[in-house]
Amino acid sequence: MEKGIIGKKIGMTQIFDEKGKVIPVTVIEAGPCPVVMKKTLEKDGGLWGLIDAVGSMEALPQFSNIKLDLNGAHIRDGVILAKEEGRYGVYGADFNRISEFSCDDIDIYTGGGHIAFYEGGAWGFADAKGKIAAEPQYAGAKSFSNGYAAVANRDGLWGFIDKNFNLVIDHKYVFAHYFTGDRTCIVSEEEGKYRILRFMF
Repeated sequence: MEKGIIGKKIGMTQIFDEKGKVIPVTVIEAGPCPVVMKKTLEKDGGLWGLIDAVGSMEALPQFSNIKLDLNGAHIRDGVILAKEEGRYGVYGADFNRISEFSCDDIDIYTGGGHIAFYEGGAWGFADAKGKIAAEPQYAGAKSFSNGYAAVANRDGLWGFIDKNFNLVIDHKYVFAHYFTGDRTCIVSEEEGKYRILRFMF
């Protein structure tokens, strides 16, 4: 098998060397090369990097984590959310930091507006350049998607805010996902039972 061929084996995406032996990597995002991946069997517990079409990996050792979006992509609209020296930041397509913004944790970037971030025990929102739009004040938050974001209160119940950070759907869900383009969202009012919420604008 030719080196760098990406194949499927038992439901996993793998890369094989010229003898057909599996290269010890786990592909986190399978798509057009380069892709973000995490090399296994490293003493430090794993290493993020870029892999090209022939299976060569360019290590990105400075990142202990990279947030992947709902499609498993490491980059969206030129934005990468990565953890460096224990803090998450916003990076461009070249993996250079866009701004001095940093936080304890960050949600995924959906391309749909502000990104939820965690700092000092609460969640707030920042734009794709790291400019803070809403100071941390929520017990939980998910990034904006199609104009709305799920936020949790201190009781652990989720509701939804609009782009002006006004609560438009009360806190009554034990689980809330992201709004889709057809204005629906998966929610749950009871553990283990889910339904599709359609928000009538």
